[in-house]
Amino acid sequence: MICIIETTPSDINDETLGKLLRYGFSLISLGVQSFNEGYLKLIGR
Repeated sequence: MICIIETTPSDINDETLGKLLRYGFSLISLGVQSFNEGYLKLIGR
């Protein structure tokens, strides 16, 4: 069985990663929306 979770880099840390691996997640996808500060301000992030 494949267990997948999607998260953002700001929501993950070593403790959370360890828990996800212990719970059996085999793929963790980290989404990065943008590194452009102007765009991030425009969309309220």
